[in-house]
Parts: sequence; C-alpha cells; structure tokens
Amino acid sequence: MLSPLSPKMGAAIIKGGCVLGVGYNRPGSTHWNQWSRHAETTAILAAGNCQNATLYVYREHGLTGEPMMAKPCKDCAEAISLAGIKRVVYTQ
Repeated sequence: MLSPLSPKMGAAIIKGGCVLGVGYNRPGSTHWNQWSRHAETTAILAAGNCQNATLYVYREHGLTGEPMMAKPCKDCAEAISLAGIKRVVYTQ
C-alpha cells in the first residue's frame, strides 16, 4: 500500500523470501515538527526482528506516478542500522 501523501513512499522488509513488514509514509503528530512517519520506520516497526534482512524503498511522484529518488534520510538510515538490516534497495 502506498501513502496517501505526496510524494508517495512505500517500504518492504524481506528476509529469506518472506515479507517481514511493510510500511508507507503517513501523517504523524505535530510534535517536534514531525509532519509524517516515514515508510522505512513504519516497516521496521511492523516487521519486528529485521536482523540481516533487505529493505526495499519505493517513492513515486504524487501527480505523475513517476518513480523518484527514495534514498533514506539520516534518521531512517540510523533506524535501519539499529534494526540490523544489512541491505537497502531504493528507487533512483
């Protein structure tokens, strides 16, 4: 499922051919100016144990549907590392 926000972001965590968790960016709280929860972190929360898994991140333009750069931000990169995810694949 892709996000209702624009641009749309989706993420999936895969290990051994099994989907461990999926996520998409969604509205968050206004606390600390967080306007959304990122797809990567919602997927990590849904997956639980992500040790040695692969994270796939997809981003598309909200109006045209064209793929866009989906490189994880600094905070998501830290969460990915802490979760033990070994490989990240994202649209470019």
